[in-house]
Amino acid sequence: MFSCFVFSQVPELIQRFAGKSLPIEKFALKKVKLYKAQNCQLNLAALEMIYVWNGFSIIGKNMELLDPISQLIEDSINKLISKKDQLKYYFDNYSLALLLKGNERATLSGRHVLSGNHFSC
Repeated sequence: MFSCFVFSQVPELIQRFAGKSLPIEKFALKKVKLYKAQNCQLNLAALEMIYVWNGFSIIGKNMELLDPISQLIEDSINKLISKKDQLKYYFDNYSLALLLKGNERATLSGRHVLSGNHFSC
C-alpha cells in the first residue's frame, strides 16, 4: 500500500532546529506511530488536520459544507461503537470523534455553550 510507504518516510523527514523539532512535526510522528499500530488506518485524519489548523472557523462560513462533515463524524462514531471490543485504540479514536463533533457543533451553532455535551463520554 502506497500510503504505508509514504507514512514510513515521515520520521526521516523531520528537521531539527537547535536540537528541537517543531510541534507539528512531533504531532505528525505520533500520528505515524498510531497509523502503523492500527494497520495503516487513521480515524477522521483529514478532519483532525482541519481542526488542528483551525479550519472549522473557515468552513463554518458556508453551512452547506458542515452537513457532510457532520454525517461523516456520526458515521465514524457509530462504526467505532459497533466495533468497540475489537479495537485496541477505541478510546483514542472515540475521543477524537467526540472532539470533532463538539467542534463541528460549536461551529454550527456559533456558540461554544451548546457543544459542551459532545465533549463528555
